[in-house]
Amino acid sequence: MLAAINICNYCNNRCIYCKEGRREGAEYASLSLPEIKRNIARLVLEKKVEAVILMGGEVSLRPDFMEILRFIRSLGLEVGVGSNLVRFSDKKFLASCLKHISFLEVSVPAITEKEYRVITRSENFNKFMRGLRNVAAAKVPVTVNIVLTRYTLPLVPGILAFLDGVMPAGLRMVNFKIPTLRGNAQEHADKMCGPVLALRRLKPLLIEWSPRMLLMVTGAPLCLMRGFEQFSLEAFVRFAGHREICINHRTLVFGMDLPAREPFFAECNACRMKGFCAIPSERAGRSMFDNKLDAGKILGRLAGRLLLPGAPR
Repeated sequence: MLAAINICNYCNNRCIYCKEGRREGAEYASLSLPEIKRNIARLVLEKKVEAVILMGGEVSLRPDFMEILRFIRSLGLEVGVGSNLVRFSDKKFLASCLKHISFLEVSVPAITEKEYRVITRSENFNKFMRGLRNVAAAKVPVTVNIVLTRYTLPLVPGILAFLDGVMPAGLRMVNFKIPTLRGNAQEHADKMCGPVLALRRLKPLLIEWSPRMLLMVTGAPLCLMRGFEQFSLEAFVRFAGHREICINHRTLVFGMDLPAREPFFAECNACRMKGFCAIPSERAGRSMFDNKLDAGKILGRLAGRLLLPGAPR
């Protein structure tokens, strides 16, 4: 079982798609080191957790980051880190981290400076690119998250080609994320990419690139993914029986071990595949609710994906 723990409420970017927004208020306060140690020890004892991924903000900015990594490894757990790669532009820092880190989950908003600056609202492009190349050279297992904004979507073919060239050994998965309209993403809703537009552009790319790399989509309702349901990360992990626990700031939330619990639209409640589906972030027209989905065919496609080499484990 994987535990995802949000340990940091600050970042060196200000991404327009960040669902945490300004991270203000007591509920967003970063966990203290004793709280982190106590929570992880509890998860190992009570939930038989085998791996921990540290999420943020940008967790590598914490002054006690290395101590946290060493503590988790001392418990015999695998350690993953979510990062925007800026700090990993320092090769020595990356090398120190990789003594303890088992895998990385990184954000790639753009590989062109203009779009990177607009999306992240920072001047960190050169550091980001150095960090990406450093991580690729280290051949550490990496999951790449690409949040789909209207700036990002036209760049996706180039990003995939770049990743295929620079990271052939370490790339575990590319996860296309349809943004949740919370925090900064809500303030910049007109710049976000909804599921209909995203899938219209992504489906040809899924066909073209899936023989070369593992591609998944997060945040797309199954009724918009007809014939492509096996690319839904939510459906896949629930079908495969993966389990995840998330400590979101100070709230313990059970993740993929349960069907989706947040409110769906009323039309969704009649759908047989609701328990495998992403939460619809917006109404997307009649096609979204024409939900006489063939559960047998969908489960068959998910089963076929599970048997492929490199499928998420």
